[in-house]
Amino acid sequence: MLSALLVGSLGALLGLVGSGDEPRTPRQALHPFNELIGSWRASGEMVPASRGRPWKETHAWTWRFRDNDAWLEGTITDGQRFRGAELRWRAGSDLFELKMLPADANADPVVFVGLLSENGRTLVVEREDEGSKETQRLTLNFVGEIRYVLRLERRPAGRTQFVRDFQVAAQREGESLAGKPANQKPVCIVSGGLGTMTVSHQDRTFYVCCTGCRDEFNANPEKYIKEWEESQKKRP
Repeated sequence: MLSALLVGSLGALLGLVGSGDEPRTPRQALHPFNELIGSWRASGEMVPASRGRPWKETHAWTWRFRDNDAWLEGTITDGQRFRGAELRWRAGSDLFELKMLPADANADPVVFVGLLSENGRTLVVEREDEGSKETQRLTLNFVGEIRYVLRLERRPAGRTQFVRDFQVAAQREGESLAGKPANQKPVCIVSGGLGTMTVSHQDRTFYVCCTGCRDEFNANPEKYIKEWEESQKKRP
């Protein structure tokens, strides 16, 4: 049964991409961010480097589900600027909302809104600081399958140019799975992402990508098995 989930087209397997005029669901809209799921080791640096010493931090991303809603949750350990993140899709639009939790636990979360590039590899989101009226831009850029870069830029009120503040480069832990050919990767039955652990139902075993998808599958196994079986019928 595990071999049945080793496929190249992850979105096609689970039918995650809507067709025709069918409305997208949060799970479908956030599908391009499946690469974030898992653990990452990261290095941060101020720009220019003379503004401070470089640092190390770790990231961990997982899916979260509530009824028909879905979002991605990130935990940042030893982060100099942020301690966590939450990525959501704004229903009925092409916009994504990235809520960042400052490293200072007493500080309020900051919310950035923006678009994913047409090739699905770069998310650019912005916000305006209420006090200074400064525009802040966060860019999340996927590099291959095992790296991503997060950078923050600022544009003071009245200025036209953004100035880079800092950037964090992250590399996936346990990257051997990511290095396999596309048609040999285990696929998460819930999200369509890279499967890293197994779940079972009625003597059948499937892959999931994170604890969030594991819990969602265990709560609704028939739903996701049915989706998978229907997708198999549509494959050429």
